[in-house]
Amino acid sequence: MFASNVLRKSIVLVVASMSFCLVAAETSLKAGHGARTESPGIMSGPMKSVGTASDWEDFSKQPSAHLRGYKGEPFPPPSWALQNGCFQLNSTGFGSDLMTRSTYENFELEFDWKFQPGGNSGIIFAVQPGYEYSYLTGPEVQLLDDSKHPDGKKAITSLGALYGLTEPDSEAKKKLALKEFSKCRLIVNGNQLKFYVNDVLVSDASLDPKVLDAKIAASKFKNMKDFYKQRSGHIVFQDHGGKTEFRRIRIRRL
Repeated sequence: MFASNVLRKSIVLVVASMSFCLVAAETSLKAGHGARTESPGIMSGPMKSVGTASDWEDFSKQPSAHLRGYKGEPFPPPSWALQNGCFQLNSTGFGSDLMTRSTYENFELEFDWKFQPGGNSGIIFAVQPGYEYSYLTGPEVQLLDDSKHPDGKKAITSLGALYGLTEPDSEAKKKLALKEFSKCRLIVNGNQLKFYVNDVLVSDASLDPKVLDAKIAASKFKNMKDFYKQRSGHIVFQDHGGKTEFRRIRIRRL
């Protein structure tokens, strides 16, 4: 009789323990444990910086250690100046680009871009030095005054376009309000490019060769034999004539 009572009590304890585990598991699922998380490298929502401070290279600090001219000139190259923390271009020519000393393949680049009426500039990546112009080897994300520059008349050469290759999101751009300085974020990660302006994702472009090679073959770049043949390269702030300014430039590798 005593053994029977002990057995009953043991069964009750086991059942109670199982019930507690089931309730705890259900509570954990309701709280969101085990839910899918997105990679911090590419964000689908509003612009938000990730990573620790040590991940970032701040070009405003010791700019000459991070930047030089595309044609080998020391910092600052012709037509560029550093004033009050702003990298200022005042050019009457073309091609005096500001280029990173280091090369990058997968990266997140942040900067403030000053809007200039009629202005035309861009960020060119995967650049290989030694050619006459940086755009002969690297694709460009367009920075433009769409309303006053002729390139703004075509979506594929307008603000946020992967120039001549992929149009920006026209619906997203309707939400875009440019400021005197607009905060920009460019992410190149594997076969994907994302470009945000003031928290608006204006470009979400595929860099997959299966997609991009056909676009290149149908573009002005088709006869540029070394165009985007290498994924790792320098990053260029383009001199396309006129005035433009950048500030708070920083980058991290992905």
